[in-house]
Amino acid sequence: MFLKKNEESKVAKKESTEQLQERVVFTPRFDVYSNPTHIYLEGNLPGTREEDIEISIEKGVLSIYAKGMSMATEGYHDYENEFDFGDFRRSFQLGQDINTDSVEAAYKNGVLYITLPIKNAVQKKIPVSAGD
Repeated sequence: MFLKKNEESKVAKKESTEQLQERVVFTPRFDVYSNPTHIYLEGNLPGTREEDIEISIEKGVLSIYAKGMSMATEGYHDYENEFDFGDFRRSFQLGQDINTDSVEAAYKNGVLYITLPIKNAVQKKIPVSAGD
């Protein structure tokens, strides 16, 4: 198997300069699909900026972390907050067939796209002959 998802916790602790504060961490959903040469991941990370997304591979695990932007408006008192905001964290266990040196990622309109090339992927066409 090329890819296996890892479960993540829902809350993480982040240190600020003044105190330890708790931030909600969401586990974003990803679509995963493939062809003979690549595996593709597409996941929604709404409310994040490209520069706030960190993707790493260590010991065969692809880790994604994105810092979400706060919806709070400075100088105003919030009466009702119906929108959740927080950070995003997700990881995938990669198989040995993934070429981790050639992974590519792009972020557009709130969607993260990751392309994982498969090592030594050769697309072979199988001829079909007429039955005798």
